[in-house]
Amino acid sequence: MKSFPKFSAAALVAAFAVTTSANAGAILDFANNDPFDSGANPGGAEDRADTTLVGVVGSQSGPLADDMSGLSAVVTTIDIIGADGTSAADGTGTDDFHETNVLGSGFLGVNTDQDQDDGLSNDAGNFNPNEGWVFNFSNAVELTSIVLGGFTATEQVAELQFNDGSAAIALGAGIFDEDAGTNTIDLGARSVAAGTEITLSFVSTTGDDTFNVGSIGFNVVPDVVVPEPASIALLGLGGLAIAGRRRKQA
Repeated sequence: MKSFPKFSAAALVAAFAVTTSANAGAILDFANNDPFDSGANPGGAEDRADTTLVGVVGSQSGPLADDMSGLSAVVTTIDIIGADGTSAADGTGTDDFHETNVLGSGFLGVNTDQDQDDGLSNDAGNFNPNEGWVFNFSNAVELTSIVLGGFTATEQVAELQFNDGSAAIALGAGIFDEDAGTNTIDLGARSVAAGTEITLSFVSTTGDDTFNVGSIGFNVVPDVVVPEPASIALLGLGGLAIAGRRRKQA
């Protein structure tokens, strides 16, 4: 009599579970995303009375399509952190009206409220020390790359931090070619669940250091459907029935 392998419910579920990961996906290109561009002279008192502003907390990209998976995701600004550490989402005073701003070259920066008169170089258009942008994706994604500009040898590190408890990604100056001007960093298909808050922040050795962001590449990940317990039980019974028929036929 021939012997046949026994099929467990877990093995059958694994056989039916299919995950898909896009090889090439979508891109958040700041040159084409006006919702993050607060304008030529942002940050003044007149801006705080303008409810039509872009580049503020709540600003959203349009749906960014991933042609490989056929899905799309929206990027939303959750908070903007000023050079003094204040949060735009936590207040409305002069010390926390921070905005994002896109330079004419299409690179994103953080504009700490100019009423602080902090004297930072390139304040309106770049990330200065301690400034940060907090954002999320509407769908689960894999972060694949980020393009940064303006790093110099004196700078220490920028970071991508995640509020889900996973390890931060250090974007150190040591991996850059200064002469290249802009640099693409491979993020290794870092998985990020939908709604996870991501903070791009800058820690620097001197107050004159700045950088900006050209784009963020990502794959939109299809949701993985996990069978209900009842479905798992049915799969298990089906597997037993199949094995039983095979034994009878042997």
